[in-house]
Amino acid sequence: MFIIFLVTFIGLMGFGIILPLFPFYAERLGASPEIITLTMAIFSLGQFFAAPFWGRLSDSIGRKKVLIISLFGSAMSYVLLAFADTLELVILSRVFSGLMAGNISIAFAYVTDITDEQNRSAGLGKVSAALGLGFMTGPAIGGLLAGSDVENANYVLTALAGAGINILAMIGAMIFLKESLEPSKRKNLEGLFKIFETNTFYPKKMILPLIACGLFFYCSMSLMEAIFPLWANAIFNYGPSQIGGVF
Repeated sequence: MFIIFLVTFIGLMGFGIILPLFPFYAERLGASPEIITLTMAIFSLGQFFAAPFWGRLSDSIGRKKVLIISLFGSAMSYVLLAFADTLELVILSRVFSGLMAGNISIAFAYVTDITDEQNRSAGLGKVSAALGLGFMTGPAIGGLLAGSDVENANYVLTALAGAGINILAMIGAMIFLKESLEPSKRKNLEGLFKIFETNTFYPKKMILPLIACGLFFYCSMSLMEAIFPLWANAIFNYGPSQIGGVF
């Protein structure tokens, strides 16, 4: 349990590390506030479509392999972001990052595999705590690396740090994480691309209220994340380091 907690924490720290400065990075390349918020939303859109695919793939080849693939892909997306010199490349990096963001769903599936019904809630709670800690630590580190001056912020270093953190999580998973899904319980690959069929993709009615609650909660949180850096800079003259501390 500690290993999956640590891998999840490191992975989310890598995700959060660019949040304090991404709006300024896109703005420097000519993006308007509307384009900036849409670009940030593209990550979640890619994640929305890719997460079911990663989950089904992990049912076939195992959680560990998919987690490693996801972390490596996320690292490459940050490398692309680090050297992006056009707005189109920035958008592409966010799309790719969203498509590769399967580590969260795989972490929850991993915990489900290794816990019984009595301990499952506690296990899932620990993974959620790792997500929160990573999301708290990442922006703070990203802000410190970028500096307090928006005009001279070190975007390349921060993005490469995000890539390095994901590589670190990947190596940790490769060395220390044991596969949780036994070969006898794995599914074949035939149904891999049937996840978007109507009878498979849409959730059962009994969990729709829970999904709706999650939707509104994360929507309200994302409203702040997308626009807060620009607002704080315009009103209080905050730079990435101050914004990272507030995050």
